[in-house]
Amino acid sequence: MQSELNNNLLPGVTYNASNSSTTQELSESWKQYIKETPVKLLQPYPGDRIIQGRWGNRFRLGSTLKNQDTVISKLPPWKRGSGADGDPIIVLSNTKTSNNTNGFITENLNADYSSLYLTSTQELPGYTVVKSLKQENGYQSQFIGVADRINLNAKTDSVTINAPNNIELNTDKVVFGTQSDKESGIYSTELHDVLNNILNVLTSGFKSADNTLITSAVDQISLLEAGKQLNNILNNKIQQDKREQE
Repeated sequence: MQSELNNNLLPGVTYNASNSSTTQELSESWKQYIKETPVKLLQPYPGDRIIQGRWGNRFRLGSTLKNQDTVISKLPPWKRGSGADGDPIIVLSNTKTSNNTNGFITENLNADYSSLYLTSTQELPGYTVVKSLKQENGYQSQFIGVADRINLNAKTDSVTINAPNNIELNTDKVVFGTQSDKESGIYSTELHDVLNNILNVLTSGFKSADNTLITSAVDQISLLEAGKQLNNILNNKIQQDKREQE
């Protein structure tokens, strides 16, 4: 960084506005478009390539640092993890403005407006998710996007997510479809129990009004076949929270 973000003066290259009427006119004309915003400079680490805008937007090409826990005062938000020194990391982020322009800052997954992290082997110990993951989040290469709202829009084709293990939707409510009129889904275990009880009643036969005559079911073979089909109603590859007991 040659100077503060809002003027980008290069010592020995950029003319001072007071010494050049042309520069003064250009500076005044641009004031209607550019608002000086109080932001802090991003902490540079050895070997980094950093692009930082006037308004708190930042792009870092960084890495896992050798001896980063002992020789640098403003530590990065990532740790070495299972990898080695020099493993790459890319961070794109929008930070909040600050009235205090003294000192450096680092990225903050939880506090920044929005950010994208492309890791290789690093750990992100300060990163907290809104809800705990059912599946443990290992420290392998990760693509992490954080914002108040995330919108993926395919203009002409599909949105595809591929995973060899599982896809976890960790939220209180999942909504499918494009219509505004929605209906509730079905708790599969509850449905299984209801249908199983009905089959048990039909299989046991029927009693007469005076409760003395008991007849067998009309079609025992069909009921047995229905019982076998009932065992296949539960799909363990699709799981959701159980119904809360009332």
